Amino acid sequence: MEPQREKKESLARRGAQRAFALVFFACLCGLGLAAIFGKPEPGISEREQRRLTARPEPSADALRSGKYQEAYEAYLSDRMPGRDWLYSRCQEIRYFCGLRAFGTFLAGRDGSVLAAPQEWSEEKRGELISELLALAREFPDSRQFVCIAPEAAAVIPEWLPKGVTVTDQREQYRQFCEALSAEAEKEAAAPKIVCVDAAECLRSASEGQLYYRSDHHWTTRGAWAVAKELIARMGFQPDEPEYVWTVASEDFYGTTASGSGLYRKKDRIELCMPKDVKVLVQYVQEQTKAAGCFSRQGLEGAQPYEVFFGGNFGEMILQTNAYDKGTLLVVKDSFANCLLPMLLPYYSKIVVVDPRYYAGDWELLLQSVAGCDVLWLFRQNTLTELSLSALHGY
Repeated sequence: MEPQREKKESLARRGAQRAFALVFFACLCGLGLAAIFGKPEPGISEREQRRLTARPEPSADALRSGKYQEAYEAYLSDRMPGRDWLYSRCQEIRYFCGLRAFGTFLAGRDGSVLAAPQEWSEEKRGELISELLALAREFPDSRQFVCIAPEAAAVIPEWLPKGVTVTDQREQYRQFCEALSAEAEKEAAAPKIVCVDAAECLRSASEGQLYYRSDHHWTTRGAWAVAKELIARMGFQPDEPEYVWTVASEDFYGTTASGSGLYRKKDRIELCMPKDVKVLVQYVQEQTKAAGCFSRQGLEGAQPYEVFFGGNFGEMILQTNAYDKGTLLVVKDSFANCLLPMLLPYYSKIVVVDPRYYAGDWELLLQSVAGCDVLWLFRQNTLTELSLSALHGY
């Protein structure tokens, strides 16, 4: 009886192995067929912020050299069904195994996923100082305001994973302000260039969540904490106009969640708009216009933070009904988007330039707004890589 039982068990094991192999093979075939004949994936990966590999065109030379096979393998890798879902599950396993650093992201406490602060080199700091001083020399009547937003880790260190230390962005900003002040003193431009310490404003804020847990931006509440100080330094009364606050979304996942694959805590997006202020937004390079600062299409798209103005554009002109109140030029990245509506009551026109996408004539633009106030508002991580020479077309 014993040999017969062993034989039955052996046959059962073989049958199970064959069944598993068939299922596995069928899954592989299914994935391959779905990748080839299924619904085409979007051309751009929102998670990776890059263009996905396009289907290669076959040719005799490419087939002989093997380049077509390599290109098709890359195409299938990019277009594999469920790719982002599988990536996210893999990241969750790594997190539960104790990993906290995921490339340029940090899985922090309280459900946060942080962008790791980058080093703002002396060379890059010097580049911004040169731009500020050059503008001060050419337009001595213009007041300039500099506001650099640090990463959440620099403002809320209690969100950092246990035992993790990061570069000190607040110290780098202090060094920048000292160097700027010293150079401005030499050219008698110091009174016309004002540094607003965003980190200090945020650390002193007592209300609301200042940064998103799932995105690298500050929240609208965080922007408001900085805007109040900025408006006061501009010589206005920040509490004079009445602002209306509304909730745009309660289930927002942003760039740090999608980039890391860790979807931990949902965020709330709030909108802030001054009461009784109307604005017409002109998108210069796109040659379109819109009434208002907020975009429902952006909110419902792949990146809901684009509810503010519909995203980032090279040049926008905000025309308000606050007549005879002057012009403001804003040179910025996406951190300014939720703060711009807070400045509307104080200017008749706000010209907004994003150097990453700007394709106009910078010198001509400066001439058109000569003597106006200028605000430089960037995320500090952006300035570690951004070349401001792009403004000049080189």
